[in-house]
Amino acid sequence: MHMRIYHNLQRFDKLKKNALTFCTPWAIQALWVFLIDLPILILNTTTTTTKEDSNSISIIDCVAWLLWIFGFVFEVTADAQKFAFRNNAKNHDKFITTGLWAFSQHPNYFGEILMWFAVALSATCAYTKPVHWLGWISPAFTYFLLLKVSGVPMLKKKADAKWKGQKDYDYYTQNTNEIIPSFSPTRILT
Repeated sequence: MHMRIYHNLQRFDKLKKNALTFCTPWAIQALWVFLIDLPILILNTTTTTTKEDSNSISIIDCVAWLLWIFGFVFEVTADAQKFAFRNNAKNHDKFITTGLWAFSQHPNYFGEILMWFAVALSATCAYTKPVHWLGWISPAFTYFLLLKVSGVPMLKKKADAKWKGQKDYDYYTQNTNEIIPSFSPTRILT
């Protein structure tokens, strides 16, 4: 696998010239994993005062679990819709505006962020010290990374290079929420 990564990933060609810059993506991923897991790490290291406390499930837990399930289904559905769209030869050189993609430009990212929000929400039930609230860094960091660093900016740059200036694309990007789905779908009038 190391050889495949080293030889086949073109996006790492510039990074390969310097060992420090080549390690940077992996260091960022390690930081991401730590910050994403922070609510779980806090939860697993928090001691409760009584046996009843450790076995109790609150309404917040139930709401959080339902939100997690909703986020998971939302993300999987968006990914499946995009996969099916891309594998249809009629859609070559087109952008997706159907299904969940009519409600949000990045519904899969909405699902991902919602899942980590739900994990942090559920973990808050066991927070006993102010420092435990740092667990909310998890969904905030996911949001920041997807919206400001790696997700949306990279996809937007690629999509703009391909479709910006086309009436339907410009209409879609101007009238469809970027992440949080709207209550009504964007209809492309072709």
